[in-house]
Amino acid sequence: LPISVSSFSTLSTPNDPRYGELYGLHNTGQSGGTIDADINAPEAWQMSTGSRDLIVGVIDTGIDYTHPDLAANMWVNPGEIAGNGIDDDANGFVDDVHGYDFANDDGDPFDDNGHGTMMAGILVADEGYTGIARDVDLYVAKALSGSGGGDDETVAEAIDWCVTSGVDIISLSLGGNASGFSIILGDAVEDAVDAAIKMMHSNLTGPINVGSDVDVNLTDLANMIIANTESTSKITYSE
Repeated sequence: LPISVSSFSTLSTPNDPRYGELYGLHNTGQSGGTIDADINAPEAWQMSTGSRDLIVGVIDTGIDYTHPDLAANMWVNPGEIAGNGIDDDANGFVDDVHGYDFANDDGDPFDDNGHGTMMAGILVADEGYTGIARDVDLYVAKALSGSGGGDDETVAEAIDWCVTSGVDIISLSLGGNASGFSIILGDAVEDAVDAAIKMMHSNLTGPINVGSDVDVNLTDLANMIIANTESTSKITYSE
C-alpha cells in the first residue's frame, strides 16, 4: 500500500494532552509499567501513519461520525444520496452513506452507546486524542444496540457486508458469555479469512521473509489476532 508520512516523529509528540499516559503506544515506565513494553508507535510513525487506500471496517455500536477526531477519516459512499430513502447505488442498502446499521436495519450507523466511537478513536484519532494510524479510512457496520448488546446473526451480517465492501481489516471488539459454537458467526468469520487470504495471494506470492531466520506464511497472517492490555509485557499474538 502507498505510504503516507505525517509530521509525527520521535522528536515531536502528538497534541493529545494525555499522550504520556498511553503506555500501549509508548511505554516509558509510566504507571509502573515496563519500559518499551509497547507497540513502538513513535517508531512506526516514522515510517507510516497509514494510507487512505487502507480501509478498516469497525463492527461495533456504531461511530459518532461527526466527532472532530474521526470525521476526516469516515468513508463516504459516493454513490449514495443521504436521507432520500432510495438505494441509489443499488447495493441492497438504503442511505448507507457512512456504512450501515444492522442492529436497526437502517442506513444511519451513528453510535448511541460510545464503545464503537472509542474503538474508532484508538484507531485513527487525530485532534485532541492520539490514534494508532491516523490516515486510514473507516467503514461503519453497527451490529450492537445502544445497550451494547447484539446477536450472532446481526454480527455475521456486518462481517459479510465488510467482506463484500472490500475492507482490508475488520475491527471487532466483542465480549460476553458464549453458550456454544455459532455456525452462523463461524461461517461469516471463515468467509472473511478466506477473502483476506485471496487478497494477499493476489498481491504477494510465497512466504514473507521477516528478519533473517523466520518465514511467515500468508495463511498465517490472515488468522493473526493481536491482544494485550498489560503495561508490563509486549503484545501477544495468537491465531
